[in-house]
Amino acid sequence: MTDLPFAADIRPVSREDWLKLVDGVLKGAPYDKKLVTRTLDALVLDPLPPRKPDALPLAGRMPGAPWTISARVDQPDAAAANAQALDDLSNGASGLTLVFASAPHAHGFGLPDAGSLGTVLSGVMPDIIETRIESGRFEGRAHALALAEHMEAAKLDPSRLFISFGLDPLADLARAGSAPLPWAGMAARVAETAGELAARGFTSPLLRADGAVHHAAGASDAQELAAVLAAAVAYLR
Repeated sequence: MTDLPFAADIRPVSREDWLKLVDGVLKGAPYDKKLVTRTLDALVLDPLPPRKPDALPLAGRMPGAPWTISARVDQPDAAAANAQALDDLSNGASGLTLVFASAPHAHGFGLPDAGSLGTVLSGVMPDIIETRIESGRFEGRAHALALAEHMEAAKLDPSRLFISFGLDPLADLARAGSAPLPWAGMAARVAETAGELAARGFTSPLLRADGAVHHAAGASDAQELAAVLAAAVAYLR
């Protein structure tokens, strides 16, 4: 057997090599001013950062795992929403995002209420797709429990379903600016809902720490990240 070291004569490419190529495109313009960005938090975003000698790979998901192509389901008419969902799933989608009319990203559309889920999901096989709920302010519990009841009525094994229930009362509070209960009461209620879903056998993500509301309000990168981490810690407690 003959060894063919095709890459033996190819030297590693350094950051300096890349910078020389970039300099040819910039035609003498300062790299630091043209391509390096500084955020509101004074963080430096360099498109060609120096390689870290101790860098380790980040395991985001299993190697080779497919992406989820999630179709947005937001038709106000439940029958039309069902037809669209089935068509999307037949043409490559591998998940559904159920957007209720009260959700912040509904933009004038959306499913009318939890009672429409039976029609919307008719003919759908939830055990082979991913399902995500987008609820309105302080409606996450009602929508989550309604979807759980639908799955139970269909006699599906909850442990084999991947459903992002999206319980996120702190994001609801941030959007509304007020809450129907003090935080202690809200925390107890969301813990009760998550516990009820877990007791029914659902193992998929129950809570969500969403930074979209902070981003939309003009938060900086660090502020948005801080808000998300604070919410996640509050839910863990």
